Amino acid sequence: MKSLRRKLYKEILWLQSQLESKREAGVNVDDEHDLPTMAAACMYDGVRCCGFSSHSKHIKRNDVYPFEPLIVRSLWDQDHRIRRIPDILFYTQEVFNVKTGKIEKKQFVDKFIGTCAEDNAANCVLRETKNNLNKPKRLKQLVFDYPLRTRTYEREKMCKVCNKLFNKP
Repeated sequence: MKSLRRKLYKEILWLQSQLESKREAGVNVDDEHDLPTMAAACMYDGVRCCGFSSHSKHIKRNDVYPFEPLIVRSLWDQDHRIRRIPDILFYTQEVFNVKTGKIEKKQFVDKFIGTCAEDNAANCVLRETKNNLNKPKRLKQLVFDYPLRTRTYEREKMCKVCNKLFNKP
């Protein structure tokens, strides 16, 4: 696990240095080129990869590169409403409407499926596994370290979708 965490820290530091060099070169860095929110490290059969979350504010379906069939199948098994990646999960919450003075139910975006750092890291590991016979049969065989916030290095919990797909660190 220490080697996974060390790799993750190195990747985040590399991203930060790339961003800083762009700023020093006078490139106007906006939100789309800023650091991703989360980073995660994954390992299987000696292959270690880091993944970063997509910017959900700016995400479009064609921004997320194709996922390995094992990830797509696992997401499909989890929720049959998911037809494409990324797809959106909503949650409903009661909100007070100031204009009408009534409490109403409103839908909010909970998560863009397929945009988590864990999804990205798992996809990288599955692509890097050289021998198709050696690929995992289930996503639970992948080993993860705790996801980190890229700016503060705080450990975070996996989201509810990733908790169902992958083993907890």
